[in-house]
Amino acid sequence: MPRRAKLLYTLQQIDTRLAVKQRRYRQVQASLGESEALRRARGARQAAQDDLSRQRGMLRDRELEAASVTEKLRVNDERLYSGRVTNPRELSDLQKENEYLKRRRTELEDKQLEAMMGAERATTKAAVTNEEYIVAEAMWRDENAELGQEYDALRHDLARLLAQRKTVLERISAKDLDEYDALRRLRKGVAVVAVREDMCRVCNVQVPQRDLQRARETDDFFYCSGCERILYVPEEE
Repeated sequence: MPRRAKLLYTLQQIDTRLAVKQRRYRQVQASLGESEALRRARGARQAAQDDLSRQRGMLRDRELEAASVTEKLRVNDERLYSGRVTNPRELSDLQKENEYLKRRRTELEDKQLEAMMGAERATTKAAVTNEEYIVAEAMWRDENAELGQEYDALRHDLARLLAQRKTVLERISAKDLDEYDALRRLRKGVAVVAVREDMCRVCNVQVPQRDLQRARETDDFFYCSGCERILYVPEEE
C-alpha cells in the first residue's frame, strides 16, 4: 500500500488550503482599519465645523462692533440734545462724529448681513457633512462587523489547518519533506498532484499504465513526465 505519496498529497491539500486562508486573512486584517470613505467623511465634517466656528466668530465680531457704534451714537445724541453742550466747536465735532458713525453703522450692518448669510451656509454645510459622516460610520461598522466575523472564522480555520499539518508532518520522513519543499518552490506551490482518469490533474499528461500499477503496489515516488511533480494515485474503487 503506497503511503509516502498519500501523506505528501494530504500535506499538499492542507498547504493549499492554508495558502488560500492566509491570503484572505491578510486581506481582511488590512481591511479592518478605518475605510478611506470614513476618513474622508470625517475630514469633511471637521472642515465644515471649523468653517462654521470661523463664520460664527466673524458674525459675533460684526454684532459687537455694530452694537458699539450704536451705543456711541446714542451717547452722542444724548449729549447733542441734552443742552449740556453749548460750545459751537464741540457741537460741530459731535455732529461730524455722528455722521461718520452712521456711515460706519451702515457698513457694519451690510457686513453683519453677509456674516449672517455665511453662518447660515456654514450651518447647513456642517449639518450635511455630519449626516454624511454618520452614514459612512454606520456603513463602516456594518462592514467591520462582517469582516470581524470572517476574521474570527479565518483564525479558527488557520489554527485547525496548522494542527492538521503538524499531525501529518509527524508521519513524514525528513528526506521526503525536503523533496516536497523543494518541489513546491520549483512548481508554484504544488509538489504533489493526484491522478484522475489516468491523467495528471495539473498538466493533463497521460500516465502510463505500468507506472499507475507500480504506484499502487509500491511505496516509491513516481513523477509526471509533463510537469515533474510527484504523482499520487488513489486506490481503485
